[in-house]
Amino acid sequence: MLKKILPFFLVFVMGCEQGGGFRDIALVRQAKREIRRIRNAIEEYKLDHNCYPSENSDLKVLLSPYLCKFIYSEGKDIAEYTSVVLSSRSNLDQLISGLSGCARIKDAEIEAIYDKIQSAFKLYEQLLSGEQVKTFSISQDISKLQELVSKIKPNELKSSLGDSLIRATSLVVSATDKSIQGVSKEEADHLKNIKSTFEYYNSELSGKKDSQRPELFDPGNELKALKELNPDSNAFQSVKDALAYYNNIKGLESYYDFLITLIKDIERSKKILSMFEAKVPGDLKAARIVQAQAVLRRMADALRDYKRKEGSFPNPDVNIEAVLHPYFVETTVSGERIDRWESSVAWLTAVPTYKTTNPSSEFVLLAQANNETKTPISIKLTVQNEWDNIVSAFAVPLTYTTLDSSQAYFIKTRAKDTGNSFITDRPPVVKKGA
Repeated sequence: MLKKILPFFLVFVMGCEQGGGFRDIALVRQAKREIRRIRNAIEEYKLDHNCYPSENSDLKVLLSPYLCKFIYSEGKDIAEYTSVVLSSRSNLDQLISGLSGCARIKDAEIEAIYDKIQSAFKLYEQLLSGEQVKTFSISQDISKLQELVSKIKPNELKSSLGDSLIRATSLVVSATDKSIQGVSKEEADHLKNIKSTFEYYNSELSGKKDSQRPELFDPGNELKALKELNPDSNAFQSVKDALAYYNNIKGLESYYDFLITLIKDIERSKKILSMFEAKVPGDLKAARIVQAQAVLRRMADALRDYKRKEGSFPNPDVNIEAVLHPYFVETTVSGERIDRWESSVAWLTAVPTYKTTNPSSEFVLLAQANNETKTPISIKLTVQNEWDNIVSAFAVPLTYTTLDSSQAYFIKTRAKDTGNSFITDRPPVVKKGA
């Protein structure tokens, strides 16, 4: 059957490739996608100018603010400094997570040490945000935590629970066995489910594991069913007490497992802390540079918005502080005015230097991070007009017409498929009453 179908399939694929097939479909879709980008840019133009471009307009120029690609170029070392900060943040997160279990231990001495460590963590977080804070070592405190938790001897305590668990499972089996007499069939079924489950648990703990595992039931669900059938029965109360004793022993086992894991986590945290504390000076330097670069990036974004409104970046002789300052002032919902200019510039040694050789297409901001070495930082923003790349999807130049630039327009072209399909677009249709 496959041999009969294969020749027809090959003919179909070859036909698609020769014309009117997959490639042509892709070319038409690309042309439609690009003409839609131009339509969206025209709509944005209208939002800013209250009308569409006139019929003889140079769309490449007029639509450039809406069809441009902004390329940011930062100092070559910024990625390295950012990596340093991110690495240390990861180490700090591991430290916080590794020691968080100490909060579960109700011991006055452990609680006091853990509170001290938590205070150190807050200082470390401030340091990794670039703040100049005085940190202190907590290596001895972590070693003391490990010593105190180890003194509880969770491994020995867990081992000693073996006989207690055997007794607890035996108690449940005995309670269910005695309670089965004189109860309803429904109650007896639930009691048998609990009994068979704990007989299996008991055989496992005693080293007499059955070759075939029986169906195991959730004791909590079975007890709940017993309560619903007869909450005042002796059977329910007896089994409830036996299960409570068993659950208490199992709870201790889980707690000792937690302590055993916590001791390992503390040991791992000691090694992480050793690496972290050795990097503190470098972390602070990197963090301040990263924060300063973030300020430059925000300033670059502000100048990008300035270009959108004014048509170009500021001229080279402009007072750049006067241009940028308004973008750092926020007004809250309640009307409160918050000026973040001074706090932002504080990450720099001074207001950055603004340079441009072509205000329509590029600029660079130069500054120094406010750290001990006054590390030079910079950001460059270059505008790349996407028009030529967009219209390369068309077989003929785009035609733009409008009888009334306040109301509508019509754009048309042809795709690069075999038949040069006709492609058109116009303003989105808004239904009346919408």
